[in-house]
Amino acid sequence: MAIGMKMGRTDPKDKEAVSKVYLKCRGFWNQFEKEFGSRECYQLTGVHLDNEEERQHWLAAGGHEKCGAIVEKTAQMLYDYLVDIK
Repeated sequence: MAIGMKMGRTDPKDKEAVSKVYLKCRGFWNQFEKEFGSRECYQLTGVHLDNEEERQHWLAAGGHEKCGAIVEKTAQMLYDYLVDIK
């Protein structure tokens, strides 16, 4: 959403503008995947968070802190990416 807001468009039928936003979004996803090795939550955490036993083990092992670090790094990456968008 942030990339779309930064690039903006005033006409929802403007296919060229949509295409440009999608291209930038894919670029950010690729950067994220390169940084963290995956875009999938399970691959990032190694845990099925919908499994209560796994989730509790993950929490006890500092899972919130690990995810918080990923979120923090991602926010900085997105900020830097948005600054570079022309």
